[in-house]
Amino acid sequence: KAEGHVEGEKVENPDTGLYYDEYLRQVIDVLETDKHFREKLQTADIEEIKSGKLSRELDLVSHHVRTRLDELKRQEVARLRMLIKAKMDSVQ
Repeated sequence: KAEGHVEGEKVENPDTGLYYDEYLRQVIDVLETDKHFREKLQTADIEEIKSGKLSRELDLVSHHVRTRLDELKRQEVARLRMLIKAKMDSVQ
């Protein structure tokens, strides 16, 4: 008995072990809104995602998806800057 992926079904994501795991999950969620990229993600394994091998496909995503990715990146950079500042303040 084969179990297939049901459209709209939420799949439990494995822990990547990365410090930026939440950011990675948000990026993947945005990329999955693009039909072409979703197909690429479905055939990729976690190592391909972690290594950035799929980044070649980013040139093919829609403008709306790219804009959302840019916003997520700005938010992540701001979060990292806040953490660095807090660490620097605690050291001083």
